[in-house]
Amino acid sequence: MRSHKKIFAASLSLLMALSIPVYAYGEGSRPEGLLTEVRTVPDLPTVPGTGSGLDLIPHEWRMTERSLMRPDGSVLLTDAVHHVIWKVKDGMKSVFAGLEIPLGYDGTDRPLGAYLDGATGKSFFDRPVGIAADEAGNVYVADSGNHVIRKIDTQGKVTTVAGNGVLGFADGKGAEARFDTPEDVAVAKDGTIYVADTMNHAIRKVTAAGEVRTLNTVSDRAVEVYPGVVSAAGSYRDGPMAQALFNEPSGLALDDKGNLYVSDTGNQVIRYIDFGSGKVSTVAGKVHSEYTRSTKMLYADGGYQDGPTQLAEFRFPKGLAWSSRLQQLYVADSQNGVIRA
Repeated sequence: MRSHKKIFAASLSLLMALSIPVYAYGEGSRPEGLLTEVRTVPDLPTVPGTGSGLDLIPHEWRMTERSLMRPDGSVLLTDAVHHVIWKVKDGMKSVFAGLEIPLGYDGTDRPLGAYLDGATGKSFFDRPVGIAADEAGNVYVADSGNHVIRKIDTQGKVTTVAGNGVLGFADGKGAEARFDTPEDVAVAKDGTIYVADTMNHAIRKVTAAGEVRTLNTVSDRAVEVYPGVVSAAGSYRDGPMAQALFNEPSGLALDDKGNLYVSDTGNQVIRYIDFGSGKVSTVAGKVHSEYTRSTKMLYADGGYQDGPTQLAEFRFPKGLAWSSRLQQLYVADSQNGVIRA
């Protein structure tokens, strides 16, 4: 039984943490010796007779978005369908924050989200996705449907760190800031919160004082998605951080140096922000930036290919997780249905 629980926890952590949509700017810059090869992770360890490691995870838990392993052995899971944060410990599931009983349903019979700070059992979320913790054990959530960053402190209180519930794009302190569907957060040792502000195509920074700043240039590209219907779209550019361009960044992971890996979903690549040099580079994935010259294409073409990082291909990579022990980055390659390392 103990062995079963260990494999369950490992399988749950990896799958949920990873979340089970070259021409215009050149081929991108790739730092030497950072990451060299991309491979597909083989099937997870199994309990004899159970088949795939995925079988250890109850079906309804596979709908969750991201996970956070905590020192007490529990796992927190964000559920963007039911708008709650689940807690799993010793094989038992309970609500960590939010209301298990929905407020109501929309026209497609999906539970409705809402927005309310307060005690964890009385707080409301709307499509929570990314989740991370600071050194003190406080938990941070990218509450994507509410366009805010929330904090769940160690006393069980939910507060809004940045944003005001209104979709938009603005830097500023606390409620002055605005986001558009943020999908991930990462917390540095000094308490700085990094945000993948997905639909603004931006990487944002929230200082310990609550000041929100945008780190890169925001794309001004527009695409006609349907005849007469135009949408703002992301783009691609490596180089100085202030000039870099992204396309729907959705996953973040800090490495041992405090630098940031970014799952640049719409560009089908993994990017790296080196805060020491102030530069953004592409570390994995074949660059197809010629689409940025088009007024018809929202995204670069995806694919599936293991091998050297510059030749590897992804199809809408999402969640990221960094392993200090193995010095490897894990990627949830969402539309290929695999985990890559």
